[in-house]
Amino acid sequence: REANEVVALIKSALALASLYQQSALGKLSAKAAAEDAEAEGLKAAVLAARKALKDREWSLVEAKHKAQQLEDERLRQDCHIRALQTALDKAVSSRSEAEKRHLVAYSTADAEAAEQRGELRRKLSEAEVARDQAVAQLAAAEQRLEEARKVALRQEEDLRIQMAQRDCEL
Repeated sequence: REANEVVALIKSALALASLYQQSALGKLSAKAAAEDAEAEGLKAAVLAARKALKDREWSLVEAKHKAQQLEDERLRQDCHIRALQTALDKAVSSRSEAEKRHLVAYSTADAEAAEQRGELRRKLSEAEVARDQAVAQLAAAEQRLEEARKVALRQEEDLRIQMAQRDCEL
């Protein structure tokens, strides 16, 4: 569209130049004066079109500059996002590894505790059996002691009786 306007303006400028040339040669007539006025209008239109074209070119340059700035900012944002994603991935990985280590340590500690509980229960059971055996042995020993005392008392009594009978016989 702008190219068509520029072509039209160029054609008008050429027509204006032709008219100007004719007026310069002294062939001015009333018609030429009107055409000269029209040429002045065309000249003003060409200048206005040039100004509009320059304004549009400037707007286009500004838009390109703004687009470049936005693209640069997008690239910086992408880079920052990648850095944040990498940091997040590392943090997630570290946390996951820490959780795995914690679970392994917990499982190991739990297994060791269960093993220790089992060992302690076994030792307790052995100690209870040993205690029961010792109590039974003690009871048997006390019973034997009691029986030995009774036997000793009977023997002592028998000896006294025998001694008393000998004393009586003498």
